[in-house]
Amino acid sequence: KTSWPFFIPGIPVFGIPTFGALIQSKGLTVNRDILFDVAIAGPIAGLVIAIIVCIFGAYTAPEVSNELADELFTNSQLINLGTPILMSITLDIFDKGVSSQVVMSPILFAAWLGFLITFLNLLPAWQLDGGHMARTLFGKKWHRIATYASMGVLVVLGYWVMALFILVLSSRSQDSRPLDDISPLTKNRKKMFIVVIILGILCAPLGADNGLLGILP
Repeated sequence: KTSWPFFIPGIPVFGIPTFGALIQSKGLTVNRDILFDVAIAGPIAGLVIAIIVCIFGAYTAPEVSNELADELFTNSQLINLGTPILMSITLDIFDKGVSSQVVMSPILFAAWLGFLITFLNLLPAWQLDGGHMARTLFGKKWHRIATYASMGVLVVLGYWVMALFILVLSSRSQDSRPLDDISPLTKNRKKMFIVVIILGILCAPLGADNGLLGILP
């Protein structure tokens, strides 16, 4: 049993309406398998929606010539955004950004946010869903190390606010411990964790080839 989602408001001025949601468990987590299943359900569901939105957004996204894009960059009317690999693949399917630049429409930007939140949530840190999965697989000690490593990744990618957020909250509540913290995770769930790592990499805003966001001067 869990609570309703408590949505964390974002910063509308900067175009980020939400930082996801907080869901509190009302029951005891019996073992590692249950903790893993609860943790993986949310990101997978959110990723499916993000992919659907990305497909429609990529199909309808406008394009501008490279010359016009350079001029808009010069006038500070466009900024480059790191493009997740999944979004780059979707744009390639519709031949977007081959000989031009893609302007990120509101729909495509919503998909970009979905990928970003999925990437952040799959980090093996603190009490993020990825952190819960890492806790079930590696135990308390390595989960703490993975938390610090995740903060380092966020700082390198420029998301230092999120890194500070995890640092502050992890000092108060480090992890979620199931009642049975001895029985190991099943083999199939260990394999699923590898899939989770791959999905996290595919959702990470690493590239910057054809993702543009138009802004007012």
